[in-house]
Amino acid sequence: MEVLTQRLWGGIDPTNMADGGPDCIAQVSIPVRLLYSLPLLLIAWYVWPRCSPRCLAQAKEADWSKHSWWRTAARKGIGMVQIISLAAMIVYKYHSNTLIYVLMPCHFVGFAQAYLCFYQSLPTFRIFIHYGTYGALVGLLLPELSTLKLPWEIPFFFLEHGLLLVVPIILCWCGAYSVEPLSEMCYCQCAWALNVFVGCAFHQALSVLLQGNFNLMGCKADSVHPEVILWGVDCYQWVGLIFVTFSVFTCGKLFGVFLGLGQSHEASKKMGQSHEASKKA
Repeated sequence: MEVLTQRLWGGIDPTNMADGGPDCIAQVSIPVRLLYSLPLLLIAWYVWPRCSPRCLAQAKEADWSKHSWWRTAARKGIGMVQIISLAAMIVYKYHSNTLIYVLMPCHFVGFAQAYLCFYQSLPTFRIFIHYGTYGALVGLLLPELSTLKLPWEIPFFFLEHGLLLVVPIILCWCGAYSVEPLSEMCYCQCAWALNVFVGCAFHQALSVLLQGNFNLMGCKADSVHPEVILWGVDCYQWVGLIFVTFSVFTCGKLFGVFLGLGQSHEASKKMGQSHEASKKA
């Protein structure tokens, strides 16, 4: 049992607040954490069951059986690349004795993307566009690298986060999935609720129990969050929530517009081909 726990979280460095430790967790007391999180969890609990049925009802799956060989090869090929990336990540976490960090959001999104390359679920794909896009961008633009100490782990970090953006591009452009209309917000709302469930409940509980810093839910460490003190309490989590809310409802939509350009080009191409066929007939 001791060997297992050592592999899971024995490598967490308590002297590095980006990694965790008692000083990190002590930044925000348990009562304040509950005061922060419970209202958000109640709102998310209200949002999810009201929006998720709309997501399911509006999603019309593409017929993968009619795809050409190159579309199928592109979908399965990028899926295999994502699986290899996830396997490499697990090896890194194993050797750094932080296997528990496999549960971080970027890896969570990577596992979901690998699944979506082989098993069809359009609602899940669209929700994860809004759940995962902004996190990948933040990881690339404002990386936290002080916890990465193994050889080639930093270049791999950028490769892994870049892949989170490449996979949905290829899946959309090969016709496996599509994005929702720009005016439809139910997928954004579900992604926001999922962020709250994973962050405020799951990652915060793990941070407190294991004295780690999962997704900055243990403490803000030296992150870019400004220090906002209200009634003597550091309200960095609410600052983070405002940023997440803005990002979920903007980054995912902007990325969806970009993905939709490829779909529009493909649709125009098909219309042109059908028009030429009708003229020949």
